[in-house]
Amino acid sequence: MSVDRYLFRRKGSQNWYVRLQNTVINDRHYKSFERSLGTTDKELALIRANELIIKHRIVLHTTNQMKLGNYVQEYLYPVGQRTHYDNGTYIEASQTHVKVYDEIGDLIENRNNELIITLTKPPATKEEHKLFAAVNAGNRTETSGSTIIDTWAEQNNVSSRIQSEARKTWEQFTSHIGHKHYSKYNRDDARAFARQLLDRTHKSATVEKKISSLRAAFNIALADGKVDRNPFVGVVPRKRDALERLPLSNADMA
Repeated sequence: MSVDRYLFRRKGSQNWYVRLQNTVINDRHYKSFERSLGTTDKELALIRANELIIKHRIVLHTTNQMKLGNYVQEYLYPVGQRTHYDNGTYIEASQTHVKVYDEIGDLIENRNNELIITLTKPPATKEEHKLFAAVNAGNRTETSGSTIIDTWAEQNNVSSRIQSEARKTWEQFTSHIGHKHYSKYNRDDARAFARQLLDRTHKSATVEKKISSLRAAFNIALADGKVDRNPFVGVVPRKRDALERLPLSNADMA
């Protein structure tokens, strides 16, 4: 397929623009997307449009794979099964709802069951993962975990700087773990991520600071019933690697 088919010029103008049909740009769906490329040079226009065209073709490929049935559907909680937990509570799940019972059998919560869709041959890159999630957004509930960070930030009035750091850490974590529903994360995943950060010469106190934001966000998600565990609890090894500073003497102060 020639990429030339995505380039156009308007009547009365020599400048090229790119037009994409039924695509996803920055997690937003467009029936038709257009962007001026600001040049009359077709080769330069292709260079400027190349990134958009590549992402668009990933969207087309993912959509086609879904139409061909090359994906697996599963519910977050197995339908028609009773799942017991160590604290005596248990759940019963249907295709639409999850009912949570206490140890004596009283209903304590009723929440939605989530349908998760994953490609049989999962995307190979982080960008493909992200685009697949956006393309598939109409067929499943949010699974990226970004709303967990949003809820934490809003509920605690977190500053924009700390929000930015937390989202960056979240992106690093999901990139390290791969395409996996946030409710499936466990402490081994979080420990492996913490070790990776330590291996990058981060001090243990710095790693703890990074992990603490995710831990706080998942505490809220746990209380809201979005997850049944917090994978970020107690996963940073304690090390005596803090920078030790010698106190200044009276002579130094003078």
